[in-house]
Amino acid sequence: MVGKIKEGKSFGGCVAYNLDREKATVLYAQGVRTLNSSTITQDFNMQRKMNPKLKNAVGHIILSWSPNDKDKINSDIMMKDAKTYLDKLDIRNTQMLIVEHADRSHPHLHVIYNRVNNEGRTISNNNLWRRNIQVTQSITRENGYYFAPGKQDVNRGRLKGKDKVKLEIFDAVKSALKTADSWQSLRAQLKFKGISMQYKFAKGSLGVQGISFSKNGIILKGSQVDRSLSYAKIDKVLTSNAKQQDVFPGFGERKEHASESRAIDSPAIETEKNIVAEVSIVGMEVMASLLSSFGNIAPDEDDEKNKRRRRKLNR
Repeated sequence: MVGKIKEGKSFGGCVAYNLDREKATVLYAQGVRTLNSSTITQDFNMQRKMNPKLKNAVGHIILSWSPNDKDKINSDIMMKDAKTYLDKLDIRNTQMLIVEHADRSHPHLHVIYNRVNNEGRTISNNNLWRRNIQVTQSITRENGYYFAPGKQDVNRGRLKGKDKVKLEIFDAVKSALKTADSWQSLRAQLKFKGISMQYKFAKGSLGVQGISFSKNGIILKGSQVDRSLSYAKIDKVLTSNAKQQDVFPGFGERKEHASESRAIDSPAIETEKNIVAEVSIVGMEVMASLLSSFGNIAPDEDDEKNKRRRRKLNR
């Protein structure tokens, strides 16, 4: 079971999308008249006026079950799971419409609810997306539903916008991590695919705290793309790859990664490097000058001449 959450401003558009099709069946309605799309929309909009400051009053959730569970699922079971899901997310005491669609290979339904509840208060969306994952996974386990092994089962052709970019980043990073043995190597492979990396530094220090990826103007934290793509977990994979390729361990692979990332992204480190380089160049010039002056002294002919030269130099 998987849940996808959306929020919007137009009840009319959301209701029309879900009802104005042949294979749509209303399974449940609360607080709205189900005569047609118009009466449903009117009732939703009437209640939202109790809290006019809330712009995104439309709550829209898509609950889907795997095609592998098709024989286990029917309308009653989907309704039961949906009510459990909504209760655990504290979505209650408000107008609601639940519609089943039978136009796909997998069982699924749509929940439209008013984020302005029956008392005029806002139904919170704090951590809603994270809790959504926890609740759907819990219901899937409890009912013995099919658990997809990973993102490879996602229907990529139907993804758009942020969801599409998210999966493209996931695929690219996972592919790159098969061979990359440093952050620099990973960065180069992702850049070839139009994906850039940004490091998050701990406040007041140069310690790397997190990683983000961006493509087509969309920026996502590594953990948002997938839990396996946090900074710490990626660094662990890179370290392992480096060891497998017989990287000399004396320098410390983790140190190398951290310094590489800071050198690329921190102006402070770049400035420090330039100063060190300038000091080194000056030192080399002074040394060359001294060697040159000594080089002008002819070889000693005997000990007496050698002593005279030393006395002159000491003056």
